[in-house]
Amino acid sequence: MLYGKHLQAILYGRTLTLQSIKDKEKRQTAQTPKPKNHKLNTIMKNTLSTLEAVNELGKYDCFNSFTYEGTKTLVEYIESIEEDCGTEIEFDAVGLASEYAEYESFIDYADDSFMSWQEQFGIDYENPMTGETDTQSTFDCDGNIHETVLRNIEEYIRDNGTLLEFDGGIIVSK
Repeated sequence: MLYGKHLQAILYGRTLTLQSIKDKEKRQTAQTPKPKNHKLNTIMKNTLSTLEAVNELGKYDCFNSFTYEGTKTLVEYIESIEEDCGTEIEFDAVGLASEYAEYESFIDYADDSFMSWQEQFGIDYENPMTGETDTQSTFDCDGNIHETVLRNIEEYIRDNGTLLEFDGGIIVSK
């Protein structure tokens, strides 16, 4: 029995020792500051230059309909929003492609956006050669689109979204 008590005392002593070590580890862990990136799903940010952002957008299929100049204009616009608001904007190529579209002209935009843009933006026009008045006219007697019609389309875009103009086309928010 003495042997049993002695063994029991040793085991009991070890339990205390192990418990003491565990308590000590808990105290140290509680006192040790956690590293800032202690999460497993940490997100890193990458700051892109204008050129890098334009090239990155060019890699996405959804940006195939954008020209290089159009993409650059859009990136510069997003950068200006960041500067004006003092907020960083997350790079989202698919979101940008679904939010904005590029067109060669106001007429291309109107063709794409309206079933009958002539009815929407046409004007009453008196033909100086014949004296006749056309209602909802979009073309003058020389076959050119009326400047007033183009201004009406431009005004519509500005009133209902964002218009970015550049040499070679326009970017319009959808």
